[in-house]
Amino acid sequence: MKKNLLMLTAVTLVAILLAGCSLWSWGKVNVTFDMDKELAELFEDKSIKNVQLQKNKEQVLKLEYKKDVEGKSVKELKITASDKDGEIKVEPVDIEDEEENKIIAIKLSLKPGKKDITISIKPA
Repeated sequence: MKKNLLMLTAVTLVAILLAGCSLWSWGKVNVTFDMDKELAELFEDKSIKNVQLQKNKEQVLKLEYKKDVEGKSVKELKITASDKDGEIKVEPVDIEDEEENKIIAIKLSLKPGKKDITISIKPA
């Protein structure tokens, strides 16, 4: 009986590892932001602190502006992403509040590789 339970546990762990490791921290890359202090103060801390993305998977990252500030359009910003291997393609899009007609967030579509990435946001 012990042998069957041990074998079942081993098979389950192997299945989890082969499934892409999305449940475990080693299946993710850390995201750091390189931006001016003034720009960093515009965003909610949860949007730019301790951000992790899954490795090798197309994803969307949402950077939310604080409620009291007026958000900048992606046309006013230069947004790039890179890892140790080079540049990563990023598609930034404004998210607008229909009622107030103002920008409340930026949506970044990107596909990280296997290494930690840095997203640079600078004034255009």
